Amino acid sequence: MKKTPFWWSGKKRKTLTGSLERSRAALVAKFEKRRAAAGHSNRALSRDIAEVDSEQVAGLMQAAALVALKAGVPRPRFPFEAREVVAIHTRHRDDGSGVWFRLEDGRVFRDSGERCASDPDAYD
Repeated sequence: MKKTPFWWSGKKRKTLTGSLERSRAALVAKFEKRRAAAGHSNRALSRDIAEVDSEQVAGLMQAAALVALKAGVPRPRFPFEAREVVAIHTRHRDDGSGVWFRLEDGRVFRDSGERCASDPDAYD
């Protein structure tokens, strides 16, 4: 005789019609809301910060790699290209000084390649 697990009732679960579409619609709405907020924060930043040169960004990324090499830690892997950066921050409210790269889509990355909070008020 084959044992059945205690949680098995023997009935197949019926999927609700449209439940997948409702959850997908909720995810899309959430994503669009975040994208709109990121665009708003980037427009506000663009008024305060001058145009960022992609060569300058590439130089900062190379400098971060050299610092990591000298410190004996793994080289930072940036999940973006220099042309995607719209702002460079040098101070953070909680972390002090350093270099943070703000991308077109609102994401912010530290010079070590780690993702950070994207709140524009946290950076100077």
